[in-house]
Amino acid sequence: MESSQWAVSAEEWTVVVLDLENQKLLGSISPHIGNLSFLMELWLSNTSLHHEIPPQIGRFRRLRNLALFNNFLRGEIPKNISGCINLGGIGLLQNQLSGEVPPEIGSLVKLRVLHISENILTGSIPSSICNLSSLEALRLYYNYFGGSLPQALGQLTSLTTISVVLNLFSGTVPQSLYNLSSLVILPTTTGSGLPNLRFFSIASNKFVGSIPLWIANNATKLQILQLGPNKLSGNVPSFESLRNLRRFLTLLSIRQNKLSGLLPGCIGNFSITIKVLELAVNPIIGEILEAIGNLVNLESLGIFNTIISGAIPFELGNLPNLTMLELSNNNLLGVIPSSLHKMKKLIRLHLHGNNFHGGSIFPVIKTLVNLVLSHNHLNGALPTEVGKMEHLVTLDISGNVFGSEIPSTLDDCVGLFALKMRGNQFQGSIPQSFRSLRSIEEFDLSNNNLSGEIPKFLEAFLFLEILNLSYNNFEGILPTKGVFENASAAFIAGNNKICGGIPEFRLPKCISRHSKSKGEVRKLKLTLFIIFGLLGVVLVLIFVTVCWLKKKKAEEPTSSFIFDSWQNLSYGVTTRTPRHNETMS
Repeated sequence: MESSQWAVSAEEWTVVVLDLENQKLLGSISPHIGNLSFLMELWLSNTSLHHEIPPQIGRFRRLRNLALFNNFLRGEIPKNISGCINLGGIGLLQNQLSGEVPPEIGSLVKLRVLHISENILTGSIPSSICNLSSLEALRLYYNYFGGSLPQALGQLTSLTTISVVLNLFSGTVPQSLYNLSSLVILPTTTGSGLPNLRFFSIASNKFVGSIPLWIANNATKLQILQLGPNKLSGNVPSFESLRNLRRFLTLLSIRQNKLSGLLPGCIGNFSITIKVLELAVNPIIGEILEAIGNLVNLESLGIFNTIISGAIPFELGNLPNLTMLELSNNNLLGVIPSSLHKMKKLIRLHLHGNNFHGGSIFPVIKTLVNLVLSHNHLNGALPTEVGKMEHLVTLDISGNVFGSEIPSTLDDCVGLFALKMRGNQFQGSIPQSFRSLRSIEEFDLSNNNLSGEIPKFLEAFLFLEILNLSYNNFEGILPTKGVFENASAAFIAGNNKICGGIPEFRLPKCISRHSKSKGEVRKLKLTLFIIFGLLGVVLVLIFVTVCWLKKKKAEEPTSSFIFDSWQNLSYGVTTRTPRHNETMS
């Protein structure tokens, strides 16, 4: 429905409520809407309206509720919105509004709800907001607000909800919020009262300071405690008093701060209703205690990027509802406990970057979607049962000492997007059964001892974006289609027996079978030529030798006559010697 079709003329009707929510409106809000001077309710949410909010909206002096959320509105919040002096609720969330909150909004003294979350608003919160004495809910989350929160927020005695997560707020939390005992949802406070507080979150900002120790002692109805990411520092409190919140606490997160000290030993005594426990990205030390197995309703446990050490307690397997377990990048050691097999709902298991060893126990959990065990010291053969994890999307076992052949049963994991086995000691060839892994996007087998030819079926993997087969012992012809058409997507360095491929790979040309046959025939001819040539030379030498011998034999009589004459002569001389002696005498 075009905007010109739904604009109503005040001359024909006295319009009090205009409700076009969830309609497929197109175009912008007509400036003629300002003619509806009797309008008290304007509901244009969940449509496809775009462009700016017309300034004529400031004419609605009788307007009580303005709901324009979940559209594509852009530009700034009109300054003349202050003309809507009877406004009780403003809902502009989920748009593309930019700029700063106009200070003029502080003149709307009847305003009870200001919801401008999920836009691209910037700047600081104007102190004039502290004039909104009737304000009950202030929701500013998911914007780009910065600076400090106004110190005078504590003057808003009717305030029950403040939500500022996912912004760029800095500094400390206003001390003036101490006395707001009416607060139910408070992501910004360090007060000492607040018995009705149920939601405490300052997530995704730049707040500094330490964790207030009063929270557990006084906020006895607290359900959600969310303190990070921020820049909070100091030691992690013991949270000993959180045992008093057994009926309510469902989420505790202090992740991504600068909190140090010992991992609280009382974690296992937290509320049995707790579902999310996040202590990650802090320089925390200590060990995971067996008592963590008491948190039977826990669904997500994140203690990664810390300095905790020791082994994973066997009791961790007693958490039947756990869906996410992230213990990566710590100093954990020992074997992966077999008790993890009892987790029938686990979909994400990240244990990479630790010192786990052994290979006899591999976490084959059929419900897993993401399994990351990279950069440990796991060894042995990868069990064939790994194929039973049919829902796997990511399998990363890089940087271990796994050996033997890659199990062909992995072909049952047809939903794999990423298969990373880099830096192990796998042998043999790539299983032909892998032709069924058609959904794979990243395939890394580099730095192993694999051999054989690179399978041609990899050409048909349409979604394959990265293929790394470097530093193995592959041989034969490199395929030229699919991922092999892009030298920046396929990596084959360190395989010296590969030939062919596109020119960018700079590999030697392959010798075809036909060329090889010709070469062999040529080689055979040359060999025969050499053999027969040598044979001919030998025959000639034999012939010459024979001729010489014959000639020599023919000359033997003359030699005999001379020899005999010489013998006779010698004999004659010998016989005549005495007479000759006599004559001489």
